[in-house]
Amino acid sequence: MTTRAFFGDVAAGSTLQPLHDDEINQFFDEIDQDRDGWINVDDLSMKLKAVHEELVPARKTKHDHLDRASRRSDAAWVDEEDVEWSAGRTYCQYRATREFLRAALPGVETSIDRAEFASIVRTWNVPSRQQPRVDKSQCPTSGQSRSTTWYRILRAHWSVEGPRIVFLFCVFCLILAFFLWQGLFYNSNTEARAAFGAGVVVAKFAAGSLYPVLALMLLSMSRWLSTWIRRSYWISKFVDWDYHKSFHLSMAWIGLFFATMHGIGHMSGSFLTASRPDRLQADVTLMGAQPGLSTYTTYLRLLPGWSGLIALGLYWTIALLALPQVRRWSYELFQAAHLLMFPFLGLLCIHGALKILQEPMLGFWLLIPSTLILFERCYRLARGFIGLEATVEILDEDTVSLAIKHPRGWYCQPGQYVLLQVPALSFWQWHPFTVSSCAGDRINLHIKTDGNWTSRLRDLPTDRYVKVGIDGPFGAPAQRFYDFDRAIIIGAGVGITPFSAIVTDMERHLSEKRDPWSMSGRSSMISPRSAKFAPVKFVDTDSASSRIGSTEISNHWARLLRQAQEKLDSRRNSALATRRRRVDFHWSVREERHLLWFSSLLNRAYDLAELIPRQDVELNINTHITAARKNISQHIFRYLLDAYRTPSSPVSALTGLKTVSQFGRPDYRQILEDFYAGEATKAALYAYDKGDQVGVFFCGNSKLGRDLSDICADLNVRARAEGTRMEFVFMTEVFG
Repeated sequence: MTTRAFFGDVAAGSTLQPLHDDEINQFFDEIDQDRDGWINVDDLSMKLKAVHEELVPARKTKHDHLDRASRRSDAAWVDEEDVEWSAGRTYCQYRATREFLRAALPGVETSIDRAEFASIVRTWNVPSRQQPRVDKSQCPTSGQSRSTTWYRILRAHWSVEGPRIVFLFCVFCLILAFFLWQGLFYNSNTEARAAFGAGVVVAKFAAGSLYPVLALMLLSMSRWLSTWIRRSYWISKFVDWDYHKSFHLSMAWIGLFFATMHGIGHMSGSFLTASRPDRLQADVTLMGAQPGLSTYTTYLRLLPGWSGLIALGLYWTIALLALPQVRRWSYELFQAAHLLMFPFLGLLCIHGALKILQEPMLGFWLLIPSTLILFERCYRLARGFIGLEATVEILDEDTVSLAIKHPRGWYCQPGQYVLLQVPALSFWQWHPFTVSSCAGDRINLHIKTDGNWTSRLRDLPTDRYVKVGIDGPFGAPAQRFYDFDRAIIIGAGVGITPFSAIVTDMERHLSEKRDPWSMSGRSSMISPRSAKFAPVKFVDTDSASSRIGSTEISNHWARLLRQAQEKLDSRRNSALATRRRRVDFHWSVREERHLLWFSSLLNRAYDLAELIPRQDVELNINTHITAARKNISQHIFRYLLDAYRTPSSPVSALTGLKTVSQFGRPDYRQILEDFYAGEATKAALYAYDKGDQVGVFFCGNSKLGRDLSDICADLNVRARAEGTRMEFVFMTEVFG
């Protein structure tokens, strides 16, 4: 078996410190069991096999795609004739192990002493486990932030946060305008103040704020609206729908505050004042002669009184049962409480029907949002009764995969998500999950089982179909991937799923020599069928029924249409040669085996990246394994196993990938700085049609997301100071 001897530098280009002498000696001592100062090939063989079994343990699942990925990783350092398949699992045979060690220890046939072994290990250039700590204060972006003038810092932050601040300012001004309009109007209304006192002014100040607040609260619940708004670049630029959940919560709590103040203003102010005997004449003047106006309970029994009191009680009930503690304790209770919004909205619509103080207005503000939400919920309820066939696969101890046969005519754009319902677990629970791939008539979801509902997915049968319901697809931040000619994709663990569909889509278009950006640069509401060019239909010139001269006319128009279509196709498909695109893909996982989830996809993307000219699309795939190995043998051997390749199987013996993985937590600050430096040097050579924006897409834990957001902000400050006009636009997956 012929091998490529590249073990001389398994961490080529790395700036990490190599193994220390004490680490090399510790490695030698772990192999030298008899302590005679020599180690032989058999000792190395046994240690290598033990480490390989620990790093890539036998899986207990029975899923073909994992077994195939496992066999690929094992076959990377075992020739076909050396493989002995047993129960879906293979270990290296004697010959394969010897060939592996011969590549790692050139010239060593039997045994080797400590000094010679240490000299060979140093040539491997394996990084040390003990790396010096980096002083973050010395980072270029940090220093740049301090040395840059406040004006440039504010200008850079405004370029990033400005549109969102403008939107929030507009919302604030809208609420303030209605707050002042209603309050000041009734403050100057002498008849209303004579009858109800100052309490009516307080109530109307609050009521004015409720008009826009409640409408915005309802609109932020609509997933249909969010998907539609993403069609417009400029609306999406100002209305950051990625954070619709936090906006909904803010509007809900602000609305609850003003609703409570409205109730207090009436119940402890205007009702008490109006029920006093000396205000009876003013009440009659304002409301007309009605029996019992001098009593407090009369006002409560009127339509505005009891409808407002019940509506306020429902509002508080919904708010309290939506607290995170209640939601974690019982998701069904949380969803059932939110169904109370429909009687709540109905009561608000009839609240001012008596026209005591003014014409009813709130119902008109709530009509369109309420109707939209009602139709959306009814459609979701109907979708729950349409069971779709799905298969469940348990990938590992915290991840499951669902393959769902979607309905005919259903179209999903890369980066979108769906709401999933599993009636076997709960008919009423719908949870958002990103579509990891959508090919043919099936969609795939990868789900991390770290919650009460998701953990129960592991109990579903894997040997037969399971009925599920899906609603969607809906827009998500990753859907904007094709808005950028340059992008950095960062996924942590199962957070890679929003971007696996993007990689699949890129692979499909590029393999067909089509530009993915041109093909996908359309509304998410338009299906690919409607986006395709209709084929030219030629007229049969030999038809006896053709009129005189129709042959010449038909051929003339057919020729014109064909030329136009060829020109459009040429423009669309030549975009790869006229626009330079770059995509850097980073996936960090804790264990090596987690890379098997999408090993086939990443290997295909790697092959595609090798075939595509880099001046057209520069596709860089990077994988990071973050778990540290305390055992020095595991630490060293995993570098060797990951770098080892054979002509018969050019994939890692550790991960099954063609790319060489990086070990340890990735330094994303350095990664983004290197990206910035590399692109800044090319800025004068290329013209970007979509500006100098770089899309940074992230899905993972919130702490890392905050760090990445800060890094992007620092780089934008640096870019402004250096005049490179480059802007890093950070987007994270947020569901709600």
